[in-house]
Amino acid sequence: MKNVQHIFFDLDRTLWDFETNSREALLMAYEHFGLQQWFDDSMQFIKKYEAINDQLWALYRKGQVEKSVLRTKRFGDTLKEAGCWSEPIARDLGDFYIMESPKQKKLLPSTAEMLQELNDHYELHIITNGFDEVQHFKLENCGLDHYFDVVITSDSAGYKKPDERIFFQALTKAKAEAKSSLMVGDDWNSDIIGARSVGMKQCFYNPEIKLLNDKSEEGLIEVGHHDQLIDYLKSQR
Repeated sequence: MKNVQHIFFDLDRTLWDFETNSREALLMAYEHFGLQQWFDDSMQFIKKYEAINDQLWALYRKGQVEKSVLRTKRFGDTLKEAGCWSEPIARDLGDFYIMESPKQKKLLPSTAEMLQELNDHYELHIITNGFDEVQHFKLENCGLDHYFDVVITSDSAGYKKPDERIFFQALTKAKAEAKSSLMVGDDWNSDIIGARSVGMKQCFYNPEIKLLNDKSEEGLIEVGHHDQLIDYLKSQR
């Protein structure tokens, strides 16, 4: 991990607290559209939506579902399961969620402190599988945008992680060499395998673990908290 000059971060579930922010927007949608007439409670709606959304995002990452279809279909399929299919409501729900979700500002623990510390020593960037306008708004709304020199979304790049082409595009725009770059992310396939395929070092952000394990594979560290990444990089400088 020595000689790291550039750090590339995933955004959702690595810096931005996707689950908390998404559920807040879904709860707002549940109340706004009066969905209690079709669901037992808000958590039933949220759980059904999350399961369907995960399935559709897996297809989106494989290029089997278009962005415009995903935005509406995930709500349409949720309504279908409740026996209340309505294309206009599904479309309005999709628009409402896309508008409200990025406005939420919850970050994962110590995110701001970590970025402040690392910004003094490294060039910081973002590589995210997300919609361009949404991901940029999240960064600006949370006051994180000034930390990052290059922000690459799958939407703007035309490729999704773990496709090596999105990583090469990010490295080129950042004027960075893979051997001096570290990718930090929570998704093993998208972030870790993708970064490894182009020769970048990798940090697996895995909050389920409690102790730093830096001996599993060369060029890979695993952290359960952002403070552990700070401490590890300090030890390598």
